[in-house]
Amino acid sequence: MPLHKIKFTKTAGSLEPASSGGDHVSGLVFYASPRKESCWPVPEIKPREAYPVRSLEELSGVFLSPRFLGEEKFQGEDFSPTAAVAYHVREFFRMSPGAVLWVCILHKPDGFRAVEELQTQTGGAIRQIAVHDELSDDIATAVPLLNQAAVRLDRQSMPLSVIYSPCRAPFSTELARLVKDSHCVSLSVGQSRSGYAKRLLDDERVVKLKARFSNGKAEAALGQIPLEEKQLLSAVKAYSCRGEQFHELEKTEINAQKKAVFTLKDKSAQLSGYFAFLDKKGQPLRKKLPEISLNVGCAGTLLGAVSAAGVNENIGWVNRFNLGKEFEEAELMHSHQMVDALSRGDRLKLEPCRVIYPVKYTGSKGTFFNDSHTLAEPENDLSCIENNRTIHKAIRGVRANLLPQLNGPL
Repeated sequence: MPLHKIKFTKTAGSLEPASSGGDHVSGLVFYASPRKESCWPVPEIKPREAYPVRSLEELSGVFLSPRFLGEEKFQGEDFSPTAAVAYHVREFFRMSPGAVLWVCILHKPDGFRAVEELQTQTGGAIRQIAVHDELSDDIATAVPLLNQAAVRLDRQSMPLSVIYSPCRAPFSTELARLVKDSHCVSLSVGQSRSGYAKRLLDDERVVKLKARFSNGKAEAALGQIPLEEKQLLSAVKAYSCRGEQFHELEKTEINAQKKAVFTLKDKSAQLSGYFAFLDKKGQPLRKKLPEISLNVGCAGTLLGAVSAAGVNENIGWVNRFNLGKEFEEAELMHSHQMVDALSRGDRLKLEPCRVIYPVKYTGSKGTFFNDSHTLAEPENDLSCIENNRTIHKAIRGVRANLLPQLNGPL
């Protein structure tokens, strides 16, 4: 009779070395609509439900489909709104491998109370936090609220640096003057136009339709499909978002009731769910974006750079913080102007705004952050992220040493 045994197989490369100390501990707060029209809705993770993770994979069981975790799974058309969350979490760990990240997602504005609640939930462990905001329409209102939240935390001996990425609110150089003296907040106004970010931005234009195919036929009011009739009639395939299957269309037409009618070649098909429609070239039908459209931002990338930096280091340090291939092409969110096309005059106009965005330098192949500004006047001691972080660290250390003596005998 053979002997039974337990065998262990050792492998290499599956464990990311953990960062030491606490300066890398970060938070990422998403204000995003639930997007109920999507087959992959964005769930809500409130601050009290958040927990620390060291990789995107650790979050996958909570709210992400495993198909978004591997780079090869992102090829072709991808219709997931949760991919935006995955993108920023992935970018954070790309810039700061081994760091600790707390994530929460909210569907409604709350005056940024989640920032305070998350820091309180962690016992003040978070050193820097980024806010990806798809819900606010006004930067001039949002930034002071965030700064006030950070100031209140500072008074409770839980200081942190705040990065704000407004993905919906319009930005202008004139508006920037209204948010000065917010020394705890850095305003990010850039984003990538490469890799995952490009796919996410393009996805905003893809028309997704809730349809029920009964006996191979479905119809929908044209109001649900913001397309020209000519474009609509060019659809040759229906792409099932949930099932990831292509279904050949026999024809698409506009009936007398001004409804779009889609007829599958498989007349017996009984299908329901969310579909995108592809043209003869296999490209999804796209809608024109409204004047103010959502951007993807670079909250995860910027937060990761701050997390990886020493408290005294500027994230614009060219020799240390190259943003890599994911930012081969980058743009300003508010104008969609490519950063390599920015003139010296354009950058001089942006400089007084104290915003952070990607830049390229002549003689270097990389892309970098322009600086580490906060929304404080340049002469203010707290005018940059590294000054804030250094002061926070010093205060934490002195407090930790003095606290045991509190209420002790003189």
